[in-house]
Amino acid sequence: MMKGSCIKLFIIAFFCGAFFNCDAQSVKKVITRGDTTWYIKAKHYQGVIFPASYSNDIREKGRFTPGKEEINEAETALSQIWNKVNVAQKNIKSKLTNVTPYFSNYMRQYYGYSEEHGQRVIYIHLLNFSDKPLAAKYFMGWGSRYMAGSDAFYEQNTAGFSYNLVTKVIVEN
Repeated sequence: MMKGSCIKLFIIAFFCGAFFNCDAQSVKKVITRGDTTWYIKAKHYQGVIFPASYSNDIREKGRFTPGKEEINEAETALSQIWNKVNVAQKNIKSKLTNVTPYFSNYMRQYYGYSEEHGQRVIYIHLLNFSDKPLAAKYFMGWGSRYMAGSDAFYEQNTAGFSYNLVTKVIVEN
C-alpha cells in the first residue's frame, strides 16, 4: 500500500511541476550562416532576438541585445494594449480587455536600440502566421533574418511596436 501511494504522489508532483513550468520562458542559441540569434518561447509567444551585431535591414543606432527579462517586460506591455491592431484592415479598431489571444498568431522578431536621448528601446516586429501556407512562403527564414517588405502582403501581415524600457511605454509604429 505504501509503495502505491508513493508512486501516486510522485506522479501528482511531476504533473504539478510540469503544469507550473509551462509558463516559463525558454531561450536557446541559434547560429545560422555565422550569425547568432536567440530563439525565445513562452506560453503565448515565440520569436527570435537579433543580437546587436546583426545589421541586415535594421538601421537603428546604438543597438543592444535584449535579455529575456526585457523581452518579457515588453511582451507584458504588449499584452495590455486595449486597442486591437487589425493588420488586415488597419482602419478598424475594437476595444479588448486582453489582446494576448489575438497576438498569439504572430511570431516575433526582437531587437534593441538606443533612441536619441539614450533610452533603451525594444522593437517587437510581429509576423502574422495565421495563414500558415502563405506565411511559409513570405516569411521563409524568419528565424534567422529580419523580415521586411513593401508589398501588400507585408503591409497587411506585419506590425511593429516599440517598448521604451525607461518610460515603460509601448507604441505602435
